[in-house]
Amino acid sequence: WDPYEPLNASFWLSFVAVAVIIYGLTHQRTDRWHWLRIQGIVTVGLMPLTLWCFEQVSLLSCFANAIAIPWVGFTILPIALLGVMTLGISHTFSSILFSIADLSVYYLMVVLHLIQKLPLQVWPHTVTQPGLIALAYGGIALWLSKK
Repeated sequence: WDPYEPLNASFWLSFVAVAVIIYGLTHQRTDRWHWLRIQGIVTVGLMPLTLWCFEQVSLLSCFANAIAIPWVGFTILPIALLGVMTLGISHTFSSILFSIADLSVYYLMVVLHLIQKLPLQVWPHTVTQPGLIALAYGGIALWLSKK
């Protein structure tokens, strides 16, 4: 528990990411491009806050998220949770599962470092007015509400 966590940019980025995904999915149709649409929603939805917090936007974040989110959600997280659930049964087996999850994190980081080396990865831009951020999120809400 950290009482200063709400002051951390990652707290707000996570919060806004979940909010735009939920809002976007309640206003978008489901089809075979659903997974790709989620990546676009997250990328556009985090752009104003990312510009405010870091004065730059990653142009490759959609691509990196398209790899990292399923990788974590379908491999690392289930293996790690299985490791936690088996701690009371077999310490050796859970240790093996944690090692596999750790190895999966390592390979994810290798892939993300390769993406980081690609050219044109960052667009530097400064946004200092809170009104522009609010206006951007109003536009994003309108964009997401169209079916």
